[in-house]
Amino acid sequence: MKQISYVDGKIYIADELSQSVYIFNDSGSFLKKIGVKGQGPGEYVRLGKFQVVGNYLYIKDDASPWKLYVYDLKSSVGRLMDIDENLSYDDFYLQGDNLYLVANNNSSYSYGCYNLLKLGMATNEMDCYLPFSENLAKQHSHWGLFSNISQYKDSLLIICSNNDTIYQSTKDGTSAKYAVHFSKRELPEDLRQKDGTTIMMTAMEKRYIKGLSSILNLDGYFIAQYGDYIMRSILYDKRTDEHTVANVLKLGKWGDLYMWEYSFSDDGKLIVADSGGAFLSSWKERYSNRTFIRSEDKKDLQKIYEQTSEEDNPIIGIFTLKNIGNAETFGDIPVSTVAVFVRFIRLFLTVVLHVPVDQFRHPLRPLRVVGDQLLEHVRMLQFRQCPSGFLFLLFPKQVI
Repeated sequence: MKQISYVDGKIYIADELSQSVYIFNDSGSFLKKIGVKGQGPGEYVRLGKFQVVGNYLYIKDDASPWKLYVYDLKSSVGRLMDIDENLSYDDFYLQGDNLYLVANNNSSYSYGCYNLLKLGMATNEMDCYLPFSENLAKQHSHWGLFSNISQYKDSLLIICSNNDTIYQSTKDGTSAKYAVHFSKRELPEDLRQKDGTTIMMTAMEKRYIKGLSSILNLDGYFIAQYGDYIMRSILYDKRTDEHTVANVLKLGKWGDLYMWEYSFSDDGKLIVADSGGAFLSSWKERYSNRTFIRSEDKKDLQKIYEQTSEEDNPIIGIFTLKNIGNAETFGDIPVSTVAVFVRFIRLFLTVVLHVPVDQFRHPLRPLRVVGDQLLEHVRMLQFRQCPSGFLFLLFPKQVI
């Protein structure tokens, strides 16, 4: 699985093996698949990120720096969108009449070195934001991220590789919003100017933290992942500026069952998924021997295990979030709790989702801000120490 999304009662899953997007209803019944790998009309070479908007499915071709396809969900017919072939971007988001493109330190021949491009679909006008150094583009000082851009209501949060500033874009403009501070394990400035492969190899050798790798914008919170010797997650409360650091999301009342893929819908649903093969392996080796709060839940999951084969469709859980709390203690384990109501296959259960807090406290540093214009505002910035030892840098409202 490459991506999972839940929109208007339907589940969309990008499958890397078949290079297609599979669509299920919320009871788990297969409806159709959309997208074809190939080089003909309406076909892409490598399945990239997708987005569902109304009756259309948008898919980026990851083998091309600029190709974006749109498919009619009713007819499954797709076509290549009319976008400037000189563009180069890694991620996209369609909001209203605007198409946002995140360049991720890739320069575009037509517009130069800007990390955020906003294309007006009705006017075909392009606005450029977040300038970056031409040297970063020449040296290819970047790498692919899991997610560069995430939207909640009218707010977009944006990240780029080799830059741990989190930017916010609204109807009023685009500005730096947060920066994460990684202290002694930050990427040295001279290393940041080298090519992406050298940066990655040196970071692994010397245990530097490479920076943010994904962003998920939610109501009152965001979740950001960063690459350490393992992948870690930050749950940040935008209202209190407090946050919790964790390794993985687990289903606490289900023996700490962990599923690799998760996402959130606009109506507050949390969707978790795991492939049939991964679920079989993890259940047999770990979770079948663990204690569940309700014994009937374990029996139901055991039935799913017995009826599942490695080739089956993913095991999917759909949750409705009730509340997200700060770090608490669950037994002897510090956790961040989320009370949820879950629909798992055809089972309706009340569970608690909790996040074990990482015991390693890495001091953070305010990441450098790309572009001389932003650097001039550093003296105006406010610092706030967070309980977990992470330091977030809060930027004043400054449109750039």
